[in-house]
Parts: sequence; structure tokens; C-alpha cells
Amino acid sequence: MRAFWKGPFIDLFLLRKMRLRLKNRKKNPYSQSSALTLRSRRSTILPFFENFGCKIYNGNKYVWLSTKLHHIGWKFGDFVITKKKCRVIRSKKTSKKKI
Repeated sequence: MRAFWKGPFIDLFLLRKMRLRLKNRKKNPYSQSSALTLRSRRSTILPFFENFGCKIYNGNKYVWLSTKLHHIGWKFGDFVITKKKCRVIRSKKTSKKKI
């Protein structure tokens, strides 16, 4: 838990990128081409990230996330799954026919 007096954590390079994006924002903020690529899963989603599309790195690939009003205050990493679900596939037993 972060101390309240420190405020929310956000990486400085992310703030610089967002400042440039907000100045040159396109008409469609949800388009894949205007997405912001992030590797900082520990940064907090601030109110100016609302209605903005971003791609977050989960350790293997970038996952698309469009931020909404209810995402504000959470971390970017909370909405990205980093581990695959383990699936067990059983092989069919072949029955031997006795003649």
C-alpha cells in the first residue's frame, strides 16, 4: 500500500508520452494506430487516461486495453493477465477387442 501523502505513482516517461499524445490526439482515440505502448504495469491510471487506448506488455506480448471511467485509480497491470491457464488434455483410451 502506498502512502496517501505521496500520491499515485506514475513513471515520468509515461507522463511525457501522454503529454505528446494529448496534444496530437486523433479523432478516434480507440484506433489501434493511436495506441500508447506501455511496459510500466505498476503505473496508476489517472483521469486523463480516460477513453484512451493503450497496449500493455504482459511479458510475452502487448495486450490491448481501452481505459474507462471505472479503471481510474487502479494499476495498468491489474487488467492484464500474465500467466496462461493450464489445460490438461486427456487422451482417449483405446479399447482392445478380444476375439
